[in-house]
Amino acid sequence: MKNIIEHINYFSFLCLLASFTLPLPFVRFFWIVWLVSWLLECRFLKKPDIRRRSLLPMAGLAVWFVWNLLSVAWASDKTQAWLMIGRQVDILFTAPLLIFGVNSLYKRQTWLRVLVYAAAISVVIYLFNRYWIGNYEHAINKFRDSNFEINWLWMDDMLLEIKHHTLYSVVLSGSIFGVLLLSSDYEQRYGKPVAVILSTALIGWLSAGIYWSGSRTGILMVAITLSLYFLYRLKGKQRWIAVAAVLLFFVAVTLSVRWFHPRLKIFNNEELFMYKAEQTYHPANEGRVAIWHLIMEERNEYPFYGLGAGNSSVFLNEHYVQRNWQEYIEHGFNAHNQFLATGMELGAAAAILLLVLWLLIPFCYNGEKRLAASVFTIITLLVMSVENLLCGLEGIILVALSLLLIDLPAEQKTSKKA
Repeated sequence: MKNIIEHINYFSFLCLLASFTLPLPFVRFFWIVWLVSWLLECRFLKKPDIRRRSLLPMAGLAVWFVWNLLSVAWASDKTQAWLMIGRQVDILFTAPLLIFGVNSLYKRQTWLRVLVYAAAISVVIYLFNRYWIGNYEHAINKFRDSNFEINWLWMDDMLLEIKHHTLYSVVLSGSIFGVLLLSSDYEQRYGKPVAVILSTALIGWLSAGIYWSGSRTGILMVAITLSLYFLYRLKGKQRWIAVAAVLLFFVAVTLSVRWFHPRLKIFNNEELFMYKAEQTYHPANEGRVAIWHLIMEERNEYPFYGLGAGNSSVFLNEHYVQRNWQEYIEHGFNAHNQFLATGMELGAAAAILLLVLWLLIPFCYNGEKRLAASVFTIITLLVMSVENLLCGLEGIILVALSLLLIDLPAEQKTSKKA
């Protein structure tokens, strides 16, 4: 019976990894099965393996969670506050796994392959859905524009119907890092030439998926992931030369994004700062900038201790109504910045704590784990600067799972009895 539960636990873990990339609404389902099967293994009766430095990120997130919990007392909309708490509690469920470990079936090479190949397949699915099914429906629909043209550089609209493009880009960036970690395994299995071709093809395909998603942040994620990995492998003068090359590379990426990326081609600079209350918000404007401007403009309306967990969206929606921003009212757009949202809900001190916590994560690990933690930290900070990553269930589970994946050894050892 114990063997069966162990296999269910590992299988649900692999399915959980795959579900982040595939168009299946099963992330929460596999998350619950994975945690319940871990409990049924009774690993919490074994001797704990407490690694204080690796538990620091989880301890910091626990403090942040308790702060959110306390804020329910002064939240004006307590229903929204409790809904937020209900989602955030998922992040703490990973703490026991960090302390007591997982079963001996977990092998890094195996679960990395599952993540990488599921991500590569998902790009095919999204591409098929966007350009074959989407364009076919568009072509046969008599009420659509007869001058419709296929845009092979932008699949954002169709992707948003299946996955949020920023979260999808995070998973694809993590998969690219997985390819880099698997490269030595490929070399042992197939030889160096095949390993180089396979790794390059996978990285190129996953990068194309990020570009097609329309996520500008995702493009930066790819550049940062590749840069950190190759800088880590270099020593001495080679590293400094590489640093200069990387800086030039980032300049080239920035310029290419600004001048060639399809989402920025429709960017309307003249209308960017139309914030007059009597005017309807123009859809050609950059939405996040408008929301951030609104938050800073109305910062005197919320107290220094914040509005309470989950109440930043309530506050914003009231101001969308005042300004007649119909598109924002319909979609209920949040702050699109985790630090601004935390500052609004819990106060500036909580926002600073969250930032400091993420900056400390790389220093909790050594060697290759520090590299993985650095990539995770920078990518997470990038996403938090444009999305409320810790407000949605999938984002919360993704962060909790990533912290565990960084900490997992290449192969598990059976824990001794207490």
